[in-house]
Amino acid sequence: MKLTGKCKEDFDKWFYDNYPYKEFLFYSDNFKCTYIIEFFDSYGVYLCITPVFPINKYGFSYSVDLKYYYDIFNTRTEAAKAAIIKANEIYNDKHKL
Repeated sequence: MKLTGKCKEDFDKWFYDNYPYKEFLFYSDNFKCTYIIEFFDSYGVYLCITPVFPINKYGFSYSVDLKYYYDIFNTRTEAAKAAIIKANEIYNDKHKL
């Protein structure tokens, strides 16, 4: 779930501009996912975590910028982490230095 490159630079600036009295590193993964998804929303990269019900299994999948990925994860947080990794790639491709 690590952000890299331009995405990390922009996230760090965005986070400390919007939440100057908070320390990102001390949050649980669930809270980190929430802040990162909010960051992507503000830059026009949209993540969606979706419950799925394939035969005899319940799980979560995700889409980024309306492109659906068919991996199924056991928890919403696992799906969010995978979506963040994909969104990080998309963001860095869109914002190459």
